[in-house]
Amino acid sequence: MLSSEESENLGFFNVDDISELVGMKRGAIYAAISRGKDGTDIPPSVTFGRKRRWRKVDYIEWERKLD
Repeated sequence: MLSSEESENLGFFNVDDISELVGMKRGAIYAAISRGKDGTDIPPSVTFGRKRRWRKVDYIEWERKLD
């Protein structure tokens, strides 16, 4: 399993990073995932075991689609 530092070095954001970038609270991020809005209301994410991460390239692509 990847550590937080390893995932960051590989180009991933954690939930706190995404929360800050999209202006939503952590709970709202997880609620969007539960509602199936991963990739629409929030950037698409991937899981590593029990950890959820967001690829930086996916975030950039998602943000471009908003414009």
